[in-house]
Amino acid sequence: MSQILAIRESERHNAPVPRFLVSCAVTLLPALYFAQQIDTVDLTRPEPPITKLHDESAPPGCENLSPGVIADGWIEPTDRRARKITVRVVSGSDLNAALGSEVEAEVHLQNNDPDSIRIPWSTDPNSVMANEDASQLSWTAGTFEYDLTDAKGDEVALVSLTEWVYSSESARGSQITIQPGQTVAARVKFKIEDRFSIDKRLQPGEWRLFAKWHQVNRHVWVKDCGRNSGFYQYERFYKQENVPLTIHVAPQTTPKP
Repeated sequence: MSQILAIRESERHNAPVPRFLVSCAVTLLPALYFAQQIDTVDLTRPEPPITKLHDESAPPGCENLSPGVIADGWIEPTDRRARKITVRVVSGSDLNAALGSEVEAEVHLQNNDPDSIRIPWSTDPNSVMANEDASQLSWTAGTFEYDLTDAKGDEVALVSLTEWVYSSESARGSQITIQPGQTVAARVKFKIEDRFSIDKRLQPGEWRLFAKWHQVNRHVWVKDCGRNSGFYQYERFYKQENVPLTIHVAPQTTPKP
């Protein structure tokens, strides 16, 4: 078993480094390298808030909690080799969607790497946090984000309405292991609206819809009467191939009087 390395920008803060385990490499013959869907998750349903994040009680010896340090950085495999995955938009509830409308879609995440990968897979953040110390919370979360690209190469980030999946080391079964060639599916939701509302870039016409896997690790801990937090991204952990679905964006419909 090999450990994952957290690269941090805030070494001077001595923030705790999240530690994880990844499965050992598995060598497969090309003939055995096939896509097999192993599970599906619905991320269109509202999720409950993480109650332990709102625990502001001070530990013994502290009258109250003051703001502490904020650490950030990236998580990489120890061998510094990004794991290859493919994220594919398979279908959509409306491929002729009007501006401002909400669309549901099915997205597949496939492991195209010779190593297995583990990603968060619980839709209940409170069950993931149940055995965590409120003063030392650590968890991993993942979701999908969406972009539209037109024939000129212009790119627009969409508003995501997709919920997250969660995992922690203390919650057994909150992760899913994806072996080489295997696929997981997710029911997702987004809005045909520019996430950043820049220069009305999103116009009616033909666009390619891309989904991207977004994974983070969060750590919240109390030290010296201060509430500290760490935020670590997985952008360097995965090398993503993003396969689009062509959709037509229609003009925004005017409500009838």
